[in-house]
Amino acid sequence: MKKLIMLTAMAVLLTASGANATIGWAGNVWPNNGAEVVPTSDLNCYVQVWKEGVTDSTGQGDSIEVYCDMTTDGGGWTLLSTTYNGDVGNNDEYMVTIDQSYLLGASTVSVHFKVHDLTDDTWFEGTNDQNGNPPPQTYNISEVLGQDVTVYFSLCLPDTVESAGDVCITGGAPELTDWGNGVVMTQPCPESSPKFYQVGILFPAGSNPYVEYKYRKDACATWESTGNHSVTIDDSASMYIIPVIDHWEYYEGEDCPECGVNADESSWGAVKSIYR
Repeated sequence: MKKLIMLTAMAVLLTASGANATIGWAGNVWPNNGAEVVPTSDLNCYVQVWKEGVTDSTGQGDSIEVYCDMTTDGGGWTLLSTTYNGDVGNNDEYMVTIDQSYLLGASTVSVHFKVHDLTDDTWFEGTNDQNGNPPPQTYNISEVLGQDVTVYFSLCLPDTVESAGDVCITGGAPELTDWGNGVVMTQPCPESSPKFYQVGILFPAGSNPYVEYKYRKDACATWESTGNHSVTIDDSASMYIIPVIDHWEYYEGEDCPECGVNADESSWGAVKSIYR
C-alpha cells in the first residue's frame, strides 16, 4: 500500500540525531518497481523521508528538499521537483507528478528520488521502493482496459486467524477506494468454507489493468502487514476470475474449500477448474 510506514527503530540506517543530523532514511517509493502505468493521465509517484527531530513533528520538516530524476525508455534524465504530501507516522511523504506528455509514445518510465538536507548539504539517494527494490524504479507503460471487466478477488484466512467483523479489499485504484476504507467482501459459503471471502468489482474500460492491493480484517480496521498483492487484469472477456486465491499475509498452507462465483459446491473438481 502507498501508506506503508518504515519504523524509525531500524537503527541500521541511523547516522546521527538531532535537527542538524543528516537524513536518517528515505524510501517506501510507490508505485513499486515493475508496476504498469497508463499514458492516459499524469503519473503520481511517492517517497517518504525520516530525519530525527524534524519529520517526526506535525507538518513538513524544515530544511529538506526532495527531487526526482525521471527518464522514459532509458533516454536522458529530467530533474523534477516534488511537493510535500503529508505525514505518514514519523515520516514526511513527498509526491512528484509526471506529466502525461512524457508518457505518450513511451514504453517505460523510470524514477529516482533524491533527498537534499540543506543543514549540511548532504544527499540521500538510496531510495528503495516498498518491496526493497533499489532505484531507479522502472514502470511499464501499458494499454488501458478495452472493455468493462468485473474482476473477482478471492481470499483465504488461515485457521489461526479470526476476523472480528467484515473483511475488505483496498488498493491503488479508484474502484478499490485508492487505499481507503476498502470494499467489503462476502462469504459465499460460510457453512462449508467459513474462511473464504470473495468480491466482484467492476473496472471500467479505460482503467489501468495493473492493480496493487491489500486486505483488511476486523471490520476493515486491521491491515495485512506484508507486501502488496498484485494482478494484471485480462480484458479478453467481461469477467475475470483471478486464477490464484490470495492467502492472508501470504501464509503457507492449504487453500480454503473453494466456492463462490460460478462454483458448484457439490463438485470440488469443477470448482478447482475455475481457479487453476
